[in-house]
Amino acid sequence: MNNETQNNQYVNEAEHVMRCRCGGFTMIEMLCAGVILAICGTVIGALTIRQMTSIEMSRDYQAVAVIVDEVFTKVDVIGPARIMLEGPTEGQSDNPAYERFSWDLEVEENEEHADLYEIDLTVQWQVNGGIREYKAHTALYDPSNSRTTSLNWGDI
Repeated sequence: MNNETQNNQYVNEAEHVMRCRCGGFTMIEMLCAGVILAICGTVIGALTIRQMTSIEMSRDYQAVAVIVDEVFTKVDVIGPARIMLEGPTEGQSDNPAYERFSWDLEVEENEEHADLYEIDLTVQWQVNGGIREYKAHTALYDPSNSRTTSLNWGDI
């Protein structure tokens, strides 16, 4: 093979390599794409975790609303005067799904109005090693002998 033929062959190969290189991506382009993909993955992961935490918190507050309604209803049916004397003043929900929730109840007579009772309810539950707390307050009118004495807390 002569020199001229050999040079033409190198030129043809160089042109071929140049033509093939035009269709692909460079290493820097691939690294940039990888970095952008990693950032997007991190952001999506963080948003997903935040959303899951928000859903869990929403479920907790829904459980608290059920417990507050349950306890206030029982106090209303039995009567705050009787609850103040006999109790209970603390406990947990009867629902096994809410076993990590506990409540404390305070019933006090209103000094300004006869037969009016101030009721404070505190619901506590554990979340990620900490304790959350929700406080609710209501007032109930309970004149003497207005409620049956045959009902007990466990009956309702």
